[in-house]
Amino acid sequence: MPSKPPSLLPEDDSYIKLLDELKRQIRSAQVKATLAVNRE
Repeated sequence: MPSKPPSLLPEDDSYIKLLDELKRQIRSAQVKATLAVNRE
């Protein structure tokens, strides 16, 4: 029976929270950039 291959990503909650916050900040920056372009 083969063993489970090692995961390339850490599975702890702090990493997941970090990614969620990063995604939120990216979305926010994208919205701000879109609004700035539309104002011009």
